[in-house]
Amino acid sequence: MPPDPLSILILKIFIELLPLWVLLIAWATHSLIQRKRRRTLEEDEQFCKENISYNNLKTFPSGRKFRNPVLVTGTVVIANDYFAAFLSGFRSIFGGEMKSYTKFADDARRIATVRMLKKAIAAGATHVYNVRCETITINNVSQGSKQTGGIEMIVYGTAVMDVTEDGSEEI
Repeated sequence: MPPDPLSILILKIFIELLPLWVLLIAWATHSLIQRKRRRTLEEDEQFCKENISYNNLKTFPSGRKFRNPVLVTGTVVIANDYFAAFLSGFRSIFGGEMKSYTKFADDARRIATVRMLKKAIAAGATHVYNVRCETITINNVSQGSKQTGGIEMIVYGTAVMDVTEDGSEEI
């Protein structure tokens, strides 16, 4: 018995739309992963905010004493999001801010900062001073592309423990 023409038509449509289905599933998976990562990052930032302070001052405040200075770092390497890169390709034609890359760099900075603060907390520090941030762009040179493959973000600072006037540790 020959195949039903309607079945053949449905099969052809499914095969024609297969790349679209794959993209849709990849996008949905990516969105779920990003949402979970951002939620976890917000929880980690709240934990750090409650347990340690940090700033970019090069000198310690006068009148306060600190002990156990230690260099703390936080690093992260994040690969490029190809959906964002694809859409940013259109933006580069017309000009303007590439908001997806801005979010990309902001997320990397936030993750690296949280990692640095967690190291400082583990070292017993109460403050981190002179916080600095460095960014390294990783390009896809092996593929002959000028497109950004990812970024490495390094955040570092001097972690110290606050000491009261009588020499005891501040709680």
